[in-house]
Amino acid sequence: MRSLGSSVVEGALRSRLVKTDDGEYWVSVEAFALQFRDETLCQMAAGLLSSGRTAMRSALEWLKQGLPFSPEFAITHITECSSRGTEALGLLEEQILAYRSVRERAVAAVASQLAVALEGDAAAHAADQGHPEHALMPGVVLISDPEPDWMTPDWRYRIIVARPTLEERRKVAQIVHAWRSSFAAHRLLSQPPPHFGWFQQQLGLKPLLVTPQGYVVLLIKMQSVVQMSRSLAAAGLRVSDMVAHCGFIWSFMFEVLAPHKHPAGRLIMITDMSGIKLGQAVGEGQVGARAIGDVCFAWPERLCRCLVLGTPSWFNMLYRMVRPHLSPSTRAKVQVMCDAEEAAAELARCLGPELVPQEFGGPCALPYDEYPAQKQLLKLVTQLQQQR
Repeated sequence: MRSLGSSVVEGALRSRLVKTDDGEYWVSVEAFALQFRDETLCQMAAGLLSSGRTAMRSALEWLKQGLPFSPEFAITHITECSSRGTEALGLLEEQILAYRSVRERAVAAVASQLAVALEGDAAAHAADQGHPEHALMPGVVLISDPEPDWMTPDWRYRIIVARPTLEERRKVAQIVHAWRSSFAAHRLLSQPPPHFGWFQQQLGLKPLLVTPQGYVVLLIKMQSVVQMSRSLAAAGLRVSDMVAHCGFIWSFMFEVLAPHKHPAGRLIMITDMSGIKLGQAVGEGQVGARAIGDVCFAWPERLCRCLVLGTPSWFNMLYRMVRPHLSPSTRAKVQVMCDAEEAAAELARCLGPELVPQEFGGPCALPYDEYPAQKQLLKLVTQLQQQR
C-alpha cells in the first residue's frame, strides 16, 4: 500500500475503523479510505464496500431519501483500483452527487419554510408601540376598500410591520384573507373542533401560560409534528384538518388568552426537537411542519421568540446551512439551546422557576394539560361541546 505521508491516515488505512483525535472517523476497505464525521455512516460504508455492487445500488436510494443532510463524507485516497474497486468508486461518486443535489434543494426549502414560520423580515422597529396613525398608513388599501371586517387596527399594524414594502404587505394581507375565508376563521371559536380529541392525543401542541408581558408560551413537540403525515393517513384525516386544528389553537391564543395590541399578543415558542431522526426532518416530516407554517403565516408578526431545545446531533449542521438564508430579524428570534442548564434557566425566565417541566431540568411534575393556558383551552372545548 502506498504511503500517504500522514501517520494518522496510514494508521487508518491499516484498520477497519479508526477515530482520530479531532473526532473524525476513517475506514479502509480494499481500495478506499473514506473520511466521515459520523460513526454509524462510516460503519455502513465499510459494509457496503465489502459487499459489492448490488448492496451499494440499494444503499444509493437509502442515502438519497434518508440522509440528504448526512454528515459530509469524502473519498480521500484511492489505491490499487481493481475492477471491483472502480465500480465501487463510481457508485460512491454517484452517492456524493446525489447527496449534494438533495442537500442544496432541501436547504432552500427548509430555509423558506423557516422564514415563513418565524415570520421573516419583521420590521417592528419602524413604528411605535402605540399604533400611531402614521404607522397604520391611512388611505392605503391592503385588500379592498373598505377592508374586510377582520382587519382591525392591530391586524393592519402587524401586517405593515411584518414586511418592508407595500407590495409584500399586500401579498401577506391577501394570503391572510384567503386563509381566514377558507377556514371560516370568524367562526373557529364558536364551535368545537371536529377532531380535537384526536389531535390532543397525537399532536404535541400545548399552550402553557401567558407571561406578564402578554406573550403566550407554546410548547411544540416536534417529534409528533414530523410523524403527522403517517398519523393523519392512518386516521383517515387530511392535512387541512391539522391546519384547521392549529387555526383553532392560534385563534384561542390570540383572541382569548392574549388579545392584546402589538407588541404584546405574541408567542414564545418552545420547540422540543428530542427524538427526531434526520430522514424525518427533511422527508415526510415536512408535511406537519408546513401545516404549522401555514397557520403562522396567517397570523403575521405574532412570533416573539423561538427556543429550540433537545437538538439532535445533526441539527446544528442543518441550522448552520439554513441560518444564512434567514433574515437578521428572524435569526434574532431563534435561540438554539444546546446546553441543558442554559435551557432550564431560559425556561425559568419564561414560565417562572416553579413551572419549568422536569424533562427540561425544572421541578414541575405537572402534566402539560394541567398548565394554566392548556386547562383554559380544555375548558373552552368542553363548553363548546356541551352547547351542541
